[in-house]
Amino acid sequence: MKYYIGIDSGGTKTESVLVDGSGRVVLRRTDGGGNPNFVGADKSGGLLLDIIQDLCNKSPGPVSGVFAGLAGVVGFGSVFTEQLRGRTGIYALCVGTDAIPLLTGGLYRADGGCVIAGTGTACFVRRGGELYQVGGWGYMFDSGGGGYNLGRDAIAAALHEQDGQGPPTALSGLITTKLGGHPKDMISRLYERGPSYVASFAGAVFEGCRLGDRVSLDIMHRNIGCIAKMICAAGKRLDGAFAVVLGGGIFSNYPEYSASLRGLVPERIKLLVSDMPPVFGAAVEAVFTAGDEISSDFKDNFKKTYDEI
Repeated sequence: MKYYIGIDSGGTKTESVLVDGSGRVVLRRTDGGGNPNFVGADKSGGLLLDIIQDLCNKSPGPVSGVFAGLAGVVGFGSVFTEQLRGRTGIYALCVGTDAIPLLTGGLYRADGGCVIAGTGTACFVRRGGELYQVGGWGYMFDSGGGGYNLGRDAIAAALHEQDGQGPPTALSGLITTKLGGHPKDMISRLYERGPSYVASFAGAVFEGCRLGDRVSLDIMHRNIGCIAKMICAAGKRLDGAFAVVLGGGIFSNYPEYSASLRGLVPERIKLLVSDMPPVFGAAVEAVFTAGDEISSDFKDNFKKTYDEI
């Protein structure tokens, strides 16, 4: 029996699995976020090495392939790949963007696109095996759409109500409750804890929307508009109808977000909300990285055993 390691690492969480050739999950592991732009390249690479070595040591047999999907990997992927191949002795090992597990998990090898909305956002489209990126340049440069932007906008709205720049909003109370104090008195904490912490306030926007808060609705619509713009730009790479897989914590936790997106993209683009965890796609990509094929029952076996570990 062959074994494979799939890793999905975002700004907040890293999930890893060891699967066998039938798709059965043998081991699972969860760690903190591994985005090198947040934690640094050394810590990010060290985390991947620790995960791979740990799962290899616990595997019932030799590991044939490894794939790690990593947020913020631009500029680090090839370096991490070569370093980890040398340290682990596994040549069928690749580190790529965290969009690949989402794309592969939803479409396998078919042409199409994907959008991640987690702490940040990224859109990728695959055509004939080539991968093209739209957005995903990090919280400092992306227009919006992810948890960081939603959380930042919510906190800013509360601050602007307080200082007179903005209208009254339910977000002031929602943010204050979660913070344990008004954000004007918590500025240092917000800066110290960084983008992932700011992203944790994204849920306040959706709570505000359910209350009919106009400011919250404006924030949601503005951010989903940024995602629609990325998808439309990605669509220029493909002719005819194609599918875009939506994944990440924002889409999975707030279905109203994907629902509001459907009317903003051309009809030829079919939006699919992923029904599998991103690490499933990483496991599939690990099989492909090893040059092997996916069995017909791979997905079903993964589903059956994923929650049992």
